[in-house]
Amino acid sequence: MLSLTPSQIEQLITQAQTCYPEECCGLLLGHNKTVREIWPTENTWTLEFSQGMPELLPPNPQAQSRHDRFAIAPTAILKAQKYARTQDLAIIGIYHSHPDHPAIPSEYDRVIAWDIYSYLILSVENQQVTTYRSWQLDGDRQFQEEPIQINS
Repeated sequence: MLSLTPSQIEQLITQAQTCYPEECCGLLLGHNKTVREIWPTENTWTLEFSQGMPELLPPNPQAQSRHDRFAIAPTAILKAQKYARTQDLAIIGIYHSHPDHPAIPSEYDRVIAWDIYSYLILSVENQQVTTYRSWQLDGDRQFQEEPIQINS
């Protein structure tokens, strides 16, 4: 179960709505599935990034954009890891939004996912977050939904 506070949910919603119609993204810092800090990052996805994974390229790769793809730069992850250590925290999850799409992981999301993290997805329709759900990879590299707990 992934635990967040109402203010953390508000921070995620604000970022997702601000970035619309592109996907927002970032990291969840904390311990034992309890989020202590939201670490927003820039969506650095480019077509060249996806070309490094040809199995994910659709018939028309130019149709991909930050509207349906996200990437977090390795330097941003390293910076977050260094900061987290100074605060006695760890990266426990990755979040991103799905503009005009359900909060269900895509095949792209599954292929780039790491089994040690929770994946929080926010669905944004017409610049309004309609729902959010958390997922984690199982032993067969398939996403399973995990409950979200909102703590005061």
